[in-house]
Amino acid sequence: MAMIANGQTLGQYFWGNASLPFEQPVDSRTLFHMGSNGKLVTAVAAMQLLRASGHSVETPVGDLLPNLPPIIAQIPIDRLMSHTSGLPDYSQTLTDWDRPQPRDAVEKAIADAPRAFNVGEAWSYCNSNYVVLAWLIEHLSGQPYADYLASRVFGPAGTPTAHADSAAVPIRHRAEPYEISADGVITHAVRMEDGVSRAGDGGILMSAGDVAPWRQALTSNRLLPAEDMARINAVTRLKTGRCVPYGFGTFSEVRNGRQILHHSGGVPGFMSFWRTWPDTGLSIWAVSNSIGPSSRRPNLTKMIYTMAEGLEPGRIQPATNLGDGTDERSQTLLRVMTRGEGVPVGEGILAPEQTALGRASIPRASKDATIQPLESWLVGDGPAEGEIVRYRVTDAGRQWELAIGWTPDNRIYWT
Repeated sequence: MAMIANGQTLGQYFWGNASLPFEQPVDSRTLFHMGSNGKLVTAVAAMQLLRASGHSVETPVGDLLPNLPPIIAQIPIDRLMSHTSGLPDYSQTLTDWDRPQPRDAVEKAIADAPRAFNVGEAWSYCNSNYVVLAWLIEHLSGQPYADYLASRVFGPAGTPTAHADSAAVPIRHRAEPYEISADGVITHAVRMEDGVSRAGDGGILMSAGDVAPWRQALTSNRLLPAEDMARINAVTRLKTGRCVPYGFGTFSEVRNGRQILHHSGGVPGFMSFWRTWPDTGLSIWAVSNSIGPSSRRPNLTKMIYTMAEGLEPGRIQPATNLGDGTDERSQTLLRVMTRGEGVPVGEGILAPEQTALGRASIPRASKDATIQPLESWLVGDGPAEGEIVRYRVTDAGRQWELAIGWTPDNRIYWT
């Protein structure tokens, strides 16, 4: 874990081993794979090149990147960055992390699958978006993705060790990836194929020593002008007029009345979590080189919020109790979450942004689950543009939080 405020390191905490056979402990130099936390890096690089070339984020990607399948070419770049493109996720077809995934195979996986929804009509997290953005970065820069990041992103940011991964190459201080089974057996995670390990949807290595200079570079406008960073951190408006709390490579939500930027990431053997409070510059990074069932892996999210609460008492955890969960919205959500297998959601519950997905993206829970609303906030300029309610879900002895987007007439449009 690493904690910073306004570019200054407040503390770093390490435990465990980067390599079990060699009993090499984790330290400030240990490199962890960031998984999807690397999407912000890709977004920054793409924004740099669009500004340098004089193109808008609304430009269809096919206007700048030739020879794309039509399903990809027509999509505006901002819809790729905000996960509102409607592209199918290539990772649902190409599922082997240890096998090559060349561009032609990824394009085919996207082109052969049905579109998830029409461009801009809904939100659905999709790795395909950021793989395409990495192709765009290479085309506009004339450099491999990893080389561009080294020279134009991590170099100017002053991050001492951050760079794109290359799984086939021995890299000094890179942690080894592990998996822990339900009964506690530790095995080495699958080694990612070289190109897969540095893909644009999440292929970055970082150490605790990179955290402060990276955040400082983002907030000091060293990498992008303030207006571009503001767009990265803003919410996204759908064609329906409602807004979703995701910008470019980062979620943009509210917690206890304060904006919080966050993302998580995971690849075989690694998981990463990042939370940033822009108003005070507090940013906490937590990573692990082991994955497994919740009973066996560290609860990094809980650790982040506990540490943040200690640094800023009374300002981190949701302070508002909106009720006991007996209100209409809470009861509707609970019925959806606890419905039986094969039972439809029901008429009038899902807004067009959810029905466009062809499925309910709301997580399931057991019939004994309970929910409690904690806080709510408007995503856009008023209720018509969306209201998010954060809930605490208690199920089978475990508690977790869930954010749900509601329309004024109490339909679910985002989760």
